[in-house]
Amino acid sequence: MSEVAQRQDLRLWLGLVVHQCVPGARSVLFAQPAEPSDDDILARFSDEASSDVLDIVGVFDLSHACSVDSPSNEALERYLQSILSSREVASTPVVQQNPSMFDTMIPWCINRSPVGPKSQ
Repeated sequence: MSEVAQRQDLRLWLGLVVHQCVPGARSVLFAQPAEPSDDDILARFSDEASSDVLDIVGVFDLSHACSVDSPSNEALERYLQSILSSREVASTPVVQQNPSMFDTMIPWCINRSPVGPKSQ
């Protein structure tokens, strides 16, 4: 199969995972033709927690959502454009920081306050 054909078959998948003890949900993205398996999704968290304390909330085909819902498609296009334009403007490389996925001092979602002791 040619590289162009493989790109046309590519779909964007979103997996949502929750930890049984830590509040909030985490998401993972996959770019592949078929839906990722539960093992594929849980493997992305293998450094952070064992699969017996994780639950998969859902797997969503974002490619399909964008093909049937024009506001979703427009949102994705705007997001991709902003990433591309910000990378062109950036003069220094971005240093990626990967905190522990289940670190209780780091909030799981933006709207939650950190779990843990308060600073005095």
